[in-house]
Amino acid sequence: FFLKNFQKCLLEQYSHEKPRVSSNEYLTFSPYLHLLSSLCVRLNLTPLYTTPPQVLHSTPQVLHSTPQAFSPQQPITASQQPAVMPEWAWLDDYDKALTFCNFLAAEQKFPESFHVPGITARED
Repeated sequence: FFLKNFQKCLLEQYSHEKPRVSSNEYLTFSPYLHLLSSLCVRLNLTPLYTTPPQVLHSTPQVLHSTPQAFSPQQPITASQQPAVMPEWAWLDDYDKALTFCNFLAAEQKFPESFHVPGITARED
């Protein structure tokens, strides 16, 4: 039951808190929303929620948020990544931030498939 309604619960909680945080009524999002968002990322549900449904044979390989999950056969370029639905862009950003932090904490090199729009790779 919980996972069945999890997507709706997460989006409703974010929609409830976003205007209050934006208007400075709240300083930050609630611990409850942090917990829901973290749970979503740790269960690798982010790609299911942030991208529109696609035909399976046309779906590119989905990236997961844990450093160990980054082992694609062929790197995914930015143009191959599916578009993020606007109402879920915040969750996609949160997932990328956690992925970034996980790689930094593990002192691992970022894979070619990890892409953040607006940031270009530095040549060493």
